[in-house]
Amino acid sequence: MRTLTDRYVHAVVRRVPEAMRPEVTADVIAMIADMVEARQDDRTAGAGADGDLAVEVAVLEELGDPAVLAREYSDSPQHLIGPQYFPVYTWFLMWVLPVVLVIALVAHGLSYTLSTPDAHIGGLLGTAIGQSIPAVLIAFAAVTLLFAIIERATPMGAQSGGRVRASAASPGHRPQWTVDSLEDVPPGGASVRADAIVSLVLLVLLALVPFVPTTAVYVGGLNDGETFVNPDLGLFWLIGYWVLLAVTAVGAVLRIRRRRLSTGLVALDMITDLVMAVFLTIALLTQDVLHPAIEALTSLPVELWAIPLIWAITIWDQVSTVRGYRTHLAAHGRS
Repeated sequence: MRTLTDRYVHAVVRRVPEAMRPEVTADVIAMIADMVEARQDDRTAGAGADGDLAVEVAVLEELGDPAVLAREYSDSPQHLIGPQYFPVYTWFLMWVLPVVLVIALVAHGLSYTLSTPDAHIGGLLGTAIGQSIPAVLIAFAAVTLLFAIIERATPMGAQSGGRVRASAASPGHRPQWTVDSLEDVPPGGASVRADAIVSLVLLVLLALVPFVPTTAVYVGGLNDGETFVNPDLGLFWLIGYWVLLAVTAVGAVLRIRRRRLSTGLVALDMITDLVMAVFLTIALLTQDVLHPAIEALTSLPVELWAIPLIWAITIWDQVSTVRGYRTHLAAHGRS
């Protein structure tokens, strides 16, 4: 079971940049240990376990709000989005912006390919990238505005904290704070659970892709309102696609239940991602995945842009998974 010190250290560390976390973890642990030792030297001998707990509580409350201490370590003003919401804000951006970018690139790239008789790779890239940048900027502005409003409309965001050096901390210089405010859920557990829930939602949407008609995005004239995916695509490919999604979903469900990452779950996710990328690559190279009526309108083969896109997303997801696992291990290093 986690001690109050464990929970306090994690509450500080999860609010600082990833690169700083090992150093901050060691520094805060050492600082708390020194303060506890100094108080114990002054304490009456034989106070027992209750006395040890009282000393620990006194030291942590002297240090004050971990969010304020984290701001001092990160040396970041965070005026628009305060320390209470900044970690959630950055996590949200890391999910929303890539998703918006991919959707915008695919949508504009497909629009260019279908509407330009003599489409070429240079025009495709220029059009897709140029028209996708505004979508990403709008998404960034919308998320930032949303969190700025939440920051100013909720009691948590309204709390203000002074910038006090950890080495000069004193009870009178920090906002009123008690150990009762420490979260019971291990830091990182909520993030793991939220990440898994987002994954499940995306998996459900991906499972429905073979059934999405062109009328859903107001381009039903391309193939009389039939699906984007070739309706004559072999059942083997559809079942294989859904099985791989189901395996990924099992991993997400396990993360939700355990609220922790493990080497096995991370390995399962990474292997499934790679298998899915290989599976889709083979399908695109050997089958007519796109509806024939749509493919007939394009002068650019679908595999020419779809396969690089698939592997770009896969590589990004692999890197993100590894970084997330390293961060999780750092946060739970003293579990």
